[in-house]
Amino acid sequence: MARIYESKEDPEPLTEALVVRKAWSEFSAPYMFPNVYYRREFEADGFLLTSSNYGIELEAKLTMADWKRDFKKKKHDDPKFIKHFYYCAPEDLANNPPEGVPEYAGIISIYLENGWWYSKIVRGAKDLKLGKVPRQVIERCFRSMYHRYHQINWDYQEMCRRFNQLEKENKTLREEKNDK
Repeated sequence: MARIYESKEDPEPLTEALVVRKAWSEFSAPYMFPNVYYRREFEADGFLLTSSNYGIELEAKLTMADWKRDFKKKKHDDPKFIKHFYYCAPEDLANNPPEGVPEYAGIISIYLENGWWYSKIVRGAKDLKLGKVPRQVIERCFRSMYHRYHQINWDYQEMCRRFNQLEKENKTLREEKNDK
C-alpha cells in the first residue's frame, strides 16, 4: 500500500491522470510515460519502463462502461513487449471488476482514506514473458515526453508574456483613471 501526499483537507478529484499517478507508486519503475503511444496504434494511460527495460502498462478506468468498452480494443489480442498489464480503478470498481477482465491483467485499487489517496494491488498481473521493450519504442516514449515538456515550456512563456502585457495595459488604464 503506497501513500501519496495530497491535501488532506481538499483531496484532488479522481481523474485518469491521478489514478495512473497513484498506481505508479506501486512499482519501482523509474520512468512513467503518461498518455503515450508506445505502439503506433495504441495509447497507454500510463506506460512504465523498468530499469531492466521491461514495460508495464497501466490502463485507468473510472466507470464500468469505460471498462467494458476496453475489452473491444485490439491491443488485448496482441500485447507486444508488455511484461505486466494493470487496470487501475477507484476502489468500488476495482473490487467488483466486470466479467471479461483478461486473465493476465492485474487490478490496482485507488481509494481515499482520511483525506489521503492510497493505492493497492488487488490482483497481481501475470508475467506475459514478451521480452524487453525495443530501443526504438523507448526512444519514441522519451521523444514524446521531450516534445511535451517543450510545448508546456513554450505555453508557459507565452502565458507570462501575455500576463505582463495585460499588467502594463491595466497599469496604463489605472493611471488614466487617476488623471481624470
